Amino acid sequence: EDTLSALRVENDDQDQKVIAELQDILLDQTVSVQEKNNAYEQLKYLNQLQGQEENLEKQIKEKLELDSFVKIDQKNIEVVAIKEKHDSSIANNIMRLVQSNYEEKMYITVTFKKS
Repeated sequence: EDTLSALRVENDDQDQKVIAELQDILLDQTVSVQEKNNAYEQLKYLNQLQGQEENLEKQIKEKLELDSFVKIDQKNIEVVAIKEKHDSSIANNIMRLVQSNYEEKMYITVTFKKS
């Protein structure tokens, strides 16, 4: 659980920096309307990603009974699951579960960390 907490804190810190930069653009009087629209769209996209990550973590917890951390970067999805040792069968189940949420092919990596 500490491993997942550390990953979440690091991820939240990165997200907060990006969000702060985008909010600065939105509030900047010297920035063009197009730049503000782009910043707004990026904020919406980040918010959607966070929702997808939380949803995938919830599905992994409910269906596979594993605590996990999910990070989405475009078509790449990284899953870190808490398990004492690597289990190929569970990794495949995680990949199938995650992929079932998307119509297009996603590149999913699964790593296991000890609790």
